Amino acid sequence: MFKRLTSVSNLAGIYLYHHEFQQYEKIVTLALEAQKLKRYDALALCNIRLGICQNNNKRIEKGLAY
Repeated sequence: MFKRLTSVSNLAGIYLYHHEFQQYEKIVTLALEAQKLKRYDALALCNIRLGICQNNNKRIEKGLAY
């Protein structure tokens, strides 16, 4: 499960870098399963990246609060 989370997180970073925001949102939603694994570092990163993608400051702040 950790390997999948790492792969999904890396893929999300690639989509974000290339401004593929629609694909990014789909893949980062999968990465939010980090909460089930209690991987709060990964969850924080996903929330911050998703907030950047959606231009949502509240989500970014939520990610920084972990």
